[in-house]
Amino acid sequence: MNVRDTSPFLVRPGRRAEQFAVRLPDGLRDAIKDAAKRNKRSMNSEIIAVLEAHYGRSDAMPPEVQELVACLRACLVEIDQEIEQRKFSGNDEDWAALSELSDRSHAAVRAVEDAA
Repeated sequence: MNVRDTSPFLVRPGRRAEQFAVRLPDGLRDAIKDAAKRNKRSMNSEIIAVLEAHYGRSDAMPPEVQELVACLRACLVEIDQEIEQRKFSGNDEDWAALSELSDRSHAAVRAVEDAA
C-alpha cells in the first residue's frame, strides 16, 4: 500500500463513516437488494433510508421538502411503469429517452435527499 492509498483526502466521505457488520436472517439481503434496485440506489443507501425513516434523523428534511421528494418519487414510479410498457413497443429511441429521463430524475431526487 502506498501513501496515496491511505491519504484521507482521497477517501470518499462515506468511507469514513462508522461501519459494523450485521448478520441478516435468510432472505433479508435479497429483499434489501430488490428494494434498492426498485429505488435505484445502493443497498447501503437503502438500509440507511429505512433506518432513518424508522428512527428519524437529526438533520431531517423540512416537511415541505419531504413532501416534494415523495411527490417526485410517485411520479418516477409512473415514469418507470411507462418505460416498462414502451420497452417492448419497438420504438427504441422513445424507450431510451424515457429511460435516460428516469435515471436523471432518480439521481436528482437522491441529490435532494443527500443535500437535505
